Amino acid sequence: QRNMCKTVLHAGGVTQDSTVPRQTAQSMRFTYAGKALGYSKLLDSLLGFATDMFVGFSSVASLIGAQGQANYAAANSSLDGKSTAWKNCGLPTTAIQWGAWAAVGMAAGNRKAQENLKAIGFAMIDPANGLKAMNSVTGGSTMPSAVYLASP
Repeated sequence: QRNMCKTVLHAGGVTQDSTVPRQTAQSMRFTYAGKALGYSKLLDSLLGFATDMFVGFSSVASLIGAQGQANYAAANSSLDGKSTAWKNCGLPTTAIQWGAWAAVGMAAGNRKAQENLKAIGFAMIDPANGLKAMNSVTGGSTMPSAVYLASP
């Protein structure tokens, strides 16, 4: 079939961490562009395709915040809102507010990020378990879903 695309994932994003007083308009635009604007542009480019699902990789930072990441939390919150609005218009899209993944992703190999997560009671998501969670979440969710791992 022509113009068919089964499932599309938007996992783009960048961080530019700093405390709120040190945030700048440029750092906000930089972070927003990779996450929320990239999500919008990718979805717009797929409107003529028969797509089963469009999944935006958001961050749990939009749900609970993250130290030094006000810009990243705002960009992900924007992605969550766009996903909900488009889903309400009948488009097959959802957002997943991921916690940090182990072995892959932005926090992988970042010892300081791992220490910060542990200090607040979180652990990193094993990629195999993350994929299982994604399969579970994408089965018809109408609102952004959060997937994170709390430490025992």
